[in-house]
Amino acid sequence: GGGEKSRFLTQLLHELPGANANIRIQEKLLDVSSEPDPVDPQINIPKTEDMLEIIRKKGESGFSPSLVNTYRNCRLQFYFTAIGNLRATESIEETIGADTLGNVLHSSLESLYRPLTGKVLSASMFQEMKTLSENSIYQNFLTQFSEEDLSTGKNLLTLKIAQRFISRFIDSEQAHLTALSAEGNCVVVRELEQDFSCEVQLNTGPVKIKGKIDRINSIGETWRILDYKSGKTEDRELNAGDLERLRIDPVLNKSFQLLMYALLVFKTKNPPFPLEAAIFSLRQPVPGGKPLKVNDSRVI
Repeated sequence: GGGEKSRFLTQLLHELPGANANIRIQEKLLDVSSEPDPVDPQINIPKTEDMLEIIRKKGESGFSPSLVNTYRNCRLQFYFTAIGNLRATESIEETIGADTLGNVLHSSLESLYRPLTGKVLSASMFQEMKTLSENSIYQNFLTQFSEEDLSTGKNLLTLKIAQRFISRFIDSEQAHLTALSAEGNCVVVRELEQDFSCEVQLNTGPVKIKGKIDRINSIGETWRILDYKSGKTEDRELNAGDLERLRIDPVLNKSFQLLMYALLVFKTKNPPFPLEAAIFSLRQPVPGGKPLKVNDSRVI
């Protein structure tokens, strides 16, 4: 499978002719000429009234940012997942996968921040949070794996990595709070893992959009939408100045998601205060997160 001869085959090539003079080994190259594929590779699925009815019903139940991003990235994938209801085959995890890691990190942060909702954050709160974080992550992993599963091998390494992610994240949060306090600003957790929904008017009629926002902080008079990501986030993914690019460019998926969250907050809260949004990369924590910029401005 690696494109090289196996050790056994190499041994035969070198030793077999010496063991038997009558053996002749030839090596030939096989050239398979590529003919043009006579089959049209495009998949065209015409819209039918039944299909439109499914889309209308989804519009009534609500489109999430991830579903709209699927449409932006590939309309065919949107058809297969949202209309055809095709799903990847689920398999039992023996080792912790990326999705499970991301879910555990989210759940752990929710349990750590839940007691702080509505309170002004302080350095002592983060210190206490840090003492609780390792056990919180361990308990969240135990909802899907046994103690034995988490005691050795790759799972144990992933557990330690997750604990380190959260520890470094709390450090960055404390550093951000220290800098804001020095400027005379206080930080309050306003919303945590909150579901939002609203209607938007399209040419075809009203459509519901919905989403769950990881956290909303207030910093002085400004409210900031925060979204956790377990992977990396680059600055170019959060520069949403060009509306045409925002409509079709997959690089701006995270910008599009944050702007949908901002629309939900505007529609439901009608805030008379400035609104910002940021991504928290748990792999590379930055104090305050990486901000979304719309035409080089943090304020949406």
